Amino acid sequence: MSHNWTVEELSHWANIVDATARSFGLQPRQMDFVIVSPDRLIEIQAYNAPLGHAHWSRGKTFQVWQTMRDVKGAGALEVAFNADPCFAALRPDQSFVAQLVIMAHTIAHNDFFANNRWFAKTSPDTILNRLAENRKLVNAYMKRYGEKQVEKVLDAAHAIAVQRPLVGGQDRDWLLSYIIDYSPSLQDWQKDLCRVVENETDHFIWQYETKIMNEGWASLWQKRIVNALPITEEQRFEAKDWYAAITKRGASSAFGEAVNPYHLGFAIFEDLKNRWDAMAEGSFISNEENNDNDVWDGLNGTDKLLQVRSLYRDRRFLQDFLTQEVGIQLGLWRYGPNARGSQMVIVTDTMEEGSFENIRNELMRDCGLGSFPSVSIKDTNYKNRHEWLFVHNWDGRDLDVSYTRLTLMALFDLLGPVWLETRTRKRNAPYFYYFDGASFLSGAEGSSRSTLPR
Repeated sequence: MSHNWTVEELSHWANIVDATARSFGLQPRQMDFVIVSPDRLIEIQAYNAPLGHAHWSRGKTFQVWQTMRDVKGAGALEVAFNADPCFAALRPDQSFVAQLVIMAHTIAHNDFFANNRWFAKTSPDTILNRLAENRKLVNAYMKRYGEKQVEKVLDAAHAIAVQRPLVGGQDRDWLLSYIIDYSPSLQDWQKDLCRVVENETDHFIWQYETKIMNEGWASLWQKRIVNALPITEEQRFEAKDWYAAITKRGASSAFGEAVNPYHLGFAIFEDLKNRWDAMAEGSFISNEENNDNDVWDGLNGTDKLLQVRSLYRDRRFLQDFLTQEVGIQLGLWRYGPNARGSQMVIVTDTMEEGSFENIRNELMRDCGLGSFPSVSIKDTNYKNRHEWLFVHNWDGRDLDVSYTRLTLMALFDLLGPVWLETRTRKRNAPYFYYFDGASFLSGAEGSSRSTLPR
C-alpha cells in the first residue's frame, strides 16, 4: 500500500500535534516517533517494549497477532512506550490522516504516562537501559546454563509476577520478591532471573491498572487534537472513520465479547467533561440520586479531566465516574450460565431495575490486576515438610484447573513440592491442589476421593 506523506512532512506535523496538545493543557514528555514495519510493530507489542528478554511466550504472542493481521486484517496500528523521551512506533503503510490520528493518540498516552501519579513509580528515564541489561543477562545465562533451564525459571517467575501476597496478614511486595528473599533452594543465577521479571513487572504493571483510563484518555484527545489541526474537510472526514474504528462499541455479551477499554474510557471521560462544564455554567442537573461525585469543585470540564488523569487508576475511576446513563449508552450487560448451566445468556443489563451497581461492581472487580486470580502465601513449611502452601483468595470466580496445573508445575522448579488451597462454587470448603514434580493431585483433605499425600 502506498502512502501520501514523506518523513519530513510527518516530522513537521508531529511538532504541530505536540503544540496543539499543549494548548489544551496536556504536558507530555519529549516524543520520539519511529516508523517501523508491521512485523516489527507486532514484535514491540509482544515484548511490551522496543527490546526485551527472550521468552517463548513472547514468540507465541507475536505469532497470534501476526495471524490475526494476515487472516483477519486486524494488525497493530501503533505503540506508545513509557520512557523518557517517550517512544512511539508508527506503521509505514498508513495514510497521512491515519498518522495524524495515531500521533495524537500516542502523544495523549505520553501525557498520561508523564502525569498520572501511579506511573511516577516506573523510572521511565532508565527503563530502556534496564531492559537492555536484562536482555544481556538472560542471554548470558542461556549460554551458561542452557535455554531450557533458564526458561523454566522465567516461566515460574512470569506465572506469579503480578501477585501481591498477604503474608502474616500484611500486604507485602510482589509474591516474586518474597520468594527471592526466602526460598532456600534458589541459586543466585535463578534469583537474578526472577529479579529481571520483577523489575520489568514493576514498570508495566501500571498499564494493567490504568488500561481503561489510559486508552480512554488517548481516544478522547486524539479527536480533540486532530479536530483542531489545520487540515482539509476531506481529511477531517477521513479522521472520523479512524475515531470510530478505535472506539467502536464493545460490551460484555452472551457471546463473550470483551468491553472495549478505548470505548468505555472515552465515554466516561467525555461524560465527565460535559457534566463539569455544565456545572461550571450552572446548567447541570444530576439524573442520579445520592451521587456524591456530582458535587462541583470549582473546575471546568477540561481542568477536571486533567485532575482525574493525574490522580486515578481504573478501579476508583469506574467507581466514581461510570454513571448509569453512560452504562445505558454503552449497552453494558453481564452474562453467565442459565439455570441449567448449559449455555451463556444475558443475566442482567443496565436497563433492569437495580442492575447497574452489579454491572459496575463486576467491571471494577475484573479490571487491572483484578482480572488475575489473587494468591497469597499461607505456609512455607506445610505439614513440616518444607513445602510451600499458597491460598487462592476466592471471590466467586473458580480457578481454571489446566492453568492451575501449569502454574504449580512452574512453581515446582523454583520451590519444590507446592500446594494450593482454594474453594469453588460447588464446594464451600477448602480444596487443595498439589504438585510434587511427578504427579498433579487434588482433593479435599480427609475425603475418600482425595488423591493428596497424607
